[in-house]
This record gives sequence, structure tokens and C-alpha cells, in this order.
Amino acid sequence: MLIEASHFIDPETCSQLRSAYDASSPEDRQKSCDAPIYPERLGSQARALIRREINRMRRFFEISLKQNLYVETVVLACIRDGYEMPAHADNCRRLGHAWVPNHTPDRAFSAIAYLNGEGIRGGEIHFPDRGIKVKPETGKIVAFTSNQDYVHEVLRVEGGHRYSMPVWYTLKADRALVDFHEAEVNYAVS
Repeated sequence: MLIEASHFIDPETCSQLRSAYDASSPEDRQKSCDAPIYPERLGSQARALIRREINRMRRFFEISLKQNLYVETVVLACIRDGYEMPAHADNCRRLGHAWVPNHTPDRAFSAIAYLNGEGIRGGEIHFPDRGIKVKPETGKIVAFTSNQDYVHEVLRVEGGHRYSMPVWYTLKADRALVDFHEAEVNYAVS
């Protein structure tokens, strides 16, 4: 299942989250092309924005999926000009001709909130087995199952920086990030 929603996060919040990424430790940002910044490394205002938005996203997805979700991991990320991310699944890996659990097997649902779209070329998320490309747009969210049914890659960024907030959800309450999960509300529809 692939879910898209444009203009889900307002431009001001996207701007504040990009600024939070840029204000993070320069050492963190120089480790790789997509150096993730975990919320605990950010200030309280940025953490509050992240908490608000990932829970808005969670509620939206729960209604669409008709099941409860729990935030497993969230980061702020930036892929810079000239970089890309190879094709992969988020909860399994290919071993020969088979798919086997990877280091994050509890991920059930993956989401990306685009924090910018203007001023960048490339950087689309591409689902090669499905022939789908999704262009980054400020405030757009894209979500999909974390397994081999939605192998995905990020195409090379040809100009600018692609900022995003990847979020992974699990179906297991005991795997939830406690600090980033609101009080439980059952959104599942029987």
C-alpha cells in the first residue's frame, strides 16, 4: 500500500525542521551524505515539532490502514547534491534469492515527510519494481509498507539539498519510542 498526501505539514514547520537540522552538530552532518539527526540531539522546540507532526501522520495512517501504529524511529535527514540512496527494503534484505529479516525487522510501515521541494533537482523516491517515482514537495508525506513489496531508492540529487523526516512505524507497542508516542487512542476500525 502506498499513501501520499500533499501539503500535510505546513511550510513554516518544514522550515523550522530544516533549520533544526542545519543547526545540529557539524560533525554529525559530515559523517555521510544522509547523516541522520536523531531528535534527542535537537532542542526542545524541534523535538516538540517532530512529536506533533509524527503523531499527526500516525493518526492519518491509522485511519487509512485501519490498525494501530507505534513510532519506532524518527530522524531528520538531508541528502546533498550528488548523493543518492541505493534500492532497499526497510525491514528485510535480500540473501540470495530470498528475503530475510534485517537489523530492523519490527518496522511495518515507512513514511517520509518532505521538508522541501523547491530549489532541488532529483532526489525522487523511486519504487523500481512498481515504476513509481515521487517528487519531493514541501510538506508532502509518502508512506508504504516496510517489506520487500516496496523496495525503494532515492535517486541522485542533482542540485540543492533534499531535506526529509523519515519515520518508521511498528505494530508492536513494546517497540515504540515512548517519548514520541502520544497517549494511546484506538483508531483501528473493526
